[in-house]
Amino acid sequence: MPEPWIGPGIRTWLKRLAWLTALLLVVILIFIVWLRLQSQRPLPLPAPPGPFAVGRLRYELTEPLASDPTAPGTHRPRRLVMWIWYPAKPGSGRKALYVPEPLRSPLRARNGAITNLIIRDADLVRVQARTGATVAGSGRRFPILLLKSGLGALALDYSSLAESLASAGYVVVGSDAPNSAVLTAYDDGSIAGRTKLGHPSADRPAAFEPLVRIWAADTRYELDALARLDARPTGILAHHLDLGQVGAFGHSFGGATATEFCWEDPRCKAAADIDGRLFGPAARVGLAKPFFFLMSDHIRERDPDAKLIMAQFRAFRSKLGPAGRLTTIKGTRHFNFSDNALRWTRMIGRLAGAVGPIDRGRALTISARELDAFFSVPLGRPRKPEPEGEAVLHGWNFPAG
Repeated sequence: MPEPWIGPGIRTWLKRLAWLTALLLVVILIFIVWLRLQSQRPLPLPAPPGPFAVGRLRYELTEPLASDPTAPGTHRPRRLVMWIWYPAKPGSGRKALYVPEPLRSPLRARNGAITNLIIRDADLVRVQARTGATVAGSGRRFPILLLKSGLGALALDYSSLAESLASAGYVVVGSDAPNSAVLTAYDDGSIAGRTKLGHPSADRPAAFEPLVRIWAADTRYELDALARLDARPTGILAHHLDLGQVGAFGHSFGGATATEFCWEDPRCKAAADIDGRLFGPAARVGLAKPFFFLMSDHIRERDPDAKLIMAQFRAFRSKLGPAGRLTTIKGTRHFNFSDNALRWTRMIGRLAGAVGPIDRGRALTISARELDAFFSVPLGRPRKPEPEGEAVLHGWNFPAG
């Protein structure tokens, strides 16, 4: 059969298409190489600004809670793992890994090729904390801040905030919520991943109501465990915890948990919610204790979900006592408050709307400073006022709903 006739105009168009396709492939290849190079660069976390060095320890609770309602199957105990940052003597202990075993290996095995391209390798993240470090101050007791991660996140994802607050003189205690965090790893080699009950989708808000009560119960149990650690005759933290000065803060769903825990537990003196929608009874009745909203920049948000959340915040504000406070950090987005803001390639984070235009390290430094300024009053920790930059806005000025 004779070949179909192709006119000169069509040939020219096909050549241009082939040239543009080849150019696009070259651009994609260069972009992938650039992402790979970015993900392989060492990443030091911001230096803690406080007067103390920082120690860190991992503590797995040997006595699990009752049957875990978020676990697959039935009658599985709920096992908790705590990460504790504390003021330490300079030079004591050894340099800590950002993600140590037994979490490191299963977490690396879980990450895929795309994750490794857009997120900095955990082995390249340099923390300031040291393991096995001696607690600062002979016989000194330090106030406790209970840190609640966002849904799906790890406590270690908030190392920047935790190290900064520990350097200021707090014992900061985070935990990995089993079946909610991306992964919880135990000393016996077992792991727990996400489940539908532990990590419900965002379009099922009713599922978060029972979950916030579960997380609040975890937090009460963790505080009980800290009391047992403090009462031991020996140990790194023995007789160094001020159990009469306890606060709680969290990011996203962790902020709702911190609020709910502080409403339920009289041992909690103050709570802070970092950019999180509220759930549970506390969200409906308010909190008669010092409370702090630390918010990302929602000024230009006009979508229906944002309006609903802002309406909730206004209602909650009306039920707070005089110690209620709200601060917005201009130029931030929801994920500017965790280490992932630093670990993600900046371009990817901006395109996804996860981080804002503010310098990412600066946002974390400001966040830690504002949390310290808030908690220092109800937890009785004297603190000198520091100058604040123009990125910080105080006041209950929500976007119009």
